Amino acid sequence: MLISSSLEAARLKLQIVCFLTLSDEAATVYMQGDKVIHRSQCPGPFVLNNYEQLPDQALCVSPDWVYEIVNGAVAIYDAKTGAMQSLTSISAFFSPPPSSGTFVFGPRCVYDETANAVFFLATTFNPATNGLNGYLLILAAKPTPANPLAGATTHIQLSQDRTDFPTTGCQDTAGNPVACPVGAGCNGVTAHCWGDYPTLAVDNTFLWTTVNIFNASANPTDPTAYVGNIAYALDKAAILASLSPVPTFLIDLTSFGFTMQPANTQARH
Repeated sequence: MLISSSLEAARLKLQIVCFLTLSDEAATVYMQGDKVIHRSQCPGPFVLNNYEQLPDQALCVSPDWVYEIVNGAVAIYDAKTGAMQSLTSISAFFSPPPSSGTFVFGPRCVYDETANAVFFLATTFNPATNGLNGYLLILAAKPTPANPLAGATTHIQLSQDRTDFPTTGCQDTAGNPVACPVGAGCNGVTAHCWGDYPTLAVDNTFLWTTVNIFNASANPTDPTAYVGNIAYALDKAAILASLSPVPTFLIDLTSFGFTMQPANTQARH
């Protein structure tokens, strides 16, 4: 997508957010001049962890607004002046269901030029349950020059611990039939899972996301907890109509690799 010189100038002015506490995400923000910076750049005592460094930055640009999300916060800037319009904690922005806890991370966003819409995505992990009740959180807005989040009234909560993951029909890179590890390892009944590092893209019909799936009963730092990679396709029109769509496609991508990134493919009319 071509970005005008004014948008490019605004993009160069973006800064990321620094929180001095994780227990109360938006309690204190460290300001350095007119910049809001990430906690890893802050002076004073603090503990770095995977939530803060690296902070999983996401960036998308509409004609009037620039949206930047990191683990911890969502900042919105005026695309023409670079001025910050709002700063919100990531959990308040996505409003996760209580059962999933307030640990929201791995944000993504994309501006859909054909629909003039911005789609936001993040995932959850509940440390109290070692990942049970994990969700993908989706928020859509149709920004106007006066309101960067116009129409953003519905927060879609898509469970990552499902009974409808595919168990057959998977193929390897050579086209040979293989077992579907995610379906076999995450049935949502006796085998529970959570997701990490979601990705995001749009085409003319669907919102596409993939996510790495891990066993919820295992230590998240244990590499053997990895189950596989799954792709969701969600009806874009339903999301924009404030409906909660059931995934049209669930595709097990485990045999193709780890952290698969879908492509933005949109035909202009």
